[in-house]
Amino acid sequence: MIYIILLFVGYYFFVYLGEKKRLEREKGLDNPFSMYGQLVYADGQSKKSRSFVNKRFGLCAKPDFIFRNEHGTYTLIEYKSRQGKVYQSDIQQTIASVMAARTKFNITEAYVHTDNFRMAIDAGKSNAELYSVIERNADLTRDIKSGRQVNITNGSQYKCPTCSMKHKCDKW
Repeated sequence: MIYIILLFVGYYFFVYLGEKKRLEREKGLDNPFSMYGQLVYADGQSKKSRSFVNKRFGLCAKPDFIFRNEHGTYTLIEYKSRQGKVYQSDIQQTIASVMAARTKFNITEAYVHTDNFRMAIDAGKSNAELYSVIERNADLTRDIKSGRQVNITNGSQYKCPTCSMKHKCDKW
């Protein structure tokens, strides 16, 4: 009798878990970010991953992932392969990626993911409103890329004065 009960319970869980996994795949939940929808863009799938360019604001970006939601809108994911928090530079990069990717996709949600943290970015604003958040750093980045001397630093003795990421670079 116990074997029949164990067999029944095992069969139930096998069918239940299989059905649950199938439904997750259909809804698009079968991804590391637990996002509903279908993956429509992933940076790094090929050497020719598309860059998105927003000419009006002079931004170019390659977001990590874009998912198409069941309502026809899109969610952008910037993934950072590290433990820990989301930095202000991650938020700014995500905002620039949202603005650039909107030239092709109707991005309405955005997230920055680290290995143990997820932060929602308010992507419901217009591009002009989003740009006002990143304008200063976008201009600073253009200046640095064009070779202009930049006298603004991040104030940390342990980081590069221009990019805030490297400990040392060849410009400083």
